[in-house]
Amino acid sequence: MKPVGFSRERSEQNIGYGVAAFASYGLSVIVTITAFTACIGPHKPMPTQQSQAAQPPTAAETDREPESVNQAADESAPSLIVPPFTVPPVAQAPAPTTPTPDDVPVLEVKPVPVEAAYESYKTVQAMTATKTDTPIMETPVSVQVVPQQVLKDQQAVRLETALENVSGVIQAGFNQGSSDGFLIRGFGSNNIYRNGVFMPDALGGGTTKREVANIDRVEVLKGPGSILYGRTEPGGIINTVTKQPLATPYYSLQQQFGSYSFYRTAIDATGPLTKDDTVLYRFNMSYENSGSFRDFVDKKSVFLAPVVRWNLSPRTQISAEYEYHHFNEVLDPGIPPLGNRPAPVSRSLYVGEPLNSKNVGDRHFVGLNWSHQFTADWTLSHRLSAELFDFSTQSLFFGAAAPDGSLDRFFNNAPVQKSNRYQTSLNLTGHITTGVLNHTLLVGYDYFYFDDKFKGNNCCTAAPAFNIFSPPI
Repeated sequence: MKPVGFSRERSEQNIGYGVAAFASYGLSVIVTITAFTACIGPHKPMPTQQSQAAQPPTAAETDREPESVNQAADESAPSLIVPPFTVPPVAQAPAPTTPTPDDVPVLEVKPVPVEAAYESYKTVQAMTATKTDTPIMETPVSVQVVPQQVLKDQQAVRLETALENVSGVIQAGFNQGSSDGFLIRGFGSNNIYRNGVFMPDALGGGTTKREVANIDRVEVLKGPGSILYGRTEPGGIINTVTKQPLATPYYSLQQQFGSYSFYRTAIDATGPLTKDDTVLYRFNMSYENSGSFRDFVDKKSVFLAPVVRWNLSPRTQISAEYEYHHFNEVLDPGIPPLGNRPAPVSRSLYVGEPLNSKNVGDRHFVGLNWSHQFTADWTLSHRLSAELFDFSTQSLFFGAAAPDGSLDRFFNNAPVQKSNRYQTSLNLTGHITTGVLNHTLLVGYDYFYFDDKFKGNNCCTAAPAFNIFSPPI
């Protein structure tokens, strides 16, 4: 085309450039929309009435539409090359589904009951101080109780282990293999009570240590209030309360191991013998085989203690109890003094004669107890018991050692010893009210008789020479 004048040529140029710019701008918009549509993935527009009425284009029209656009672009604008690219399709997220009650699995869980028991060291009431079941806070004397839980936690197998918890009570010098001996407020005593029954040692020596397998608790009455029991020192008394039958079945098997070849097995079983709980039982047993840090000292013992209670009525009960204790122990005379102090020797040194320092015997205890409650305020109770000992004691004693270590020793042999004790007590307990004051009245009678028979005693026979610094092999 030949231009006619400057102004027209400029206008035609402006028009041509404007058309090319507009075509280029439109093409870029189409490419952008196409890329954006590819990125967001396939979509389906909402149908309208017009779209539903319109016929879909044919395949030939679809193929020719980009060609016409390209031809128009070639005629009106310079060539624009768009590199081909492929956008990966975005996967569609699965549509969320709402679970139905039938799709959810149902698990049946059975309830599991959990019970926790807390055993306290606290004891509210005691029998020893007044011979009646009185709260300790209302008792006008000093009484201290070592309950069953303390005995379990300490694994006590000796009475002295339990009494370590009581103030004012320490072991006495004669608390050795064949005797329980303690000092209560400075007064020595080797007499122990059992359920309020006097249980003394034999005359001329001990019998054996008390077995704790059937002891439920230990009560200590301190001070001159112990005169209530008579036949005791004013320092106080030690009263062991034994285990009684329970209506709820209970079974326990205990095995203990300790230093110096200590082995002990204990059994505790209780429960009803009849369906109506009118007859109850309790059985305690223990077997011990133990050594010592001292040479040649050992102990073997067997203990059985059955109890049967018959509940004749809610107000009347009868109990029969039995104890059998077999003991075989080597007695330990201890470390001899040298001057005013113990001799400087090994603590394991044994200065006795193992074959001639033994305490072997059997103990039988039989008891019958009954009580009847006349009214809610008056109760009559009666205890009748017998304790029979048959044992042989061979011991050795000595004095102070000489400066060179020589020690004079002497035998004290009693091959046949018998000790029989009989006891009975009858108590009437009542509660009286006078105005605003409540009183507990106790009227009772105690009888105790013992007969010790020693046969074949052979005392003060010289033993072979012994030197603590060079003991014989």
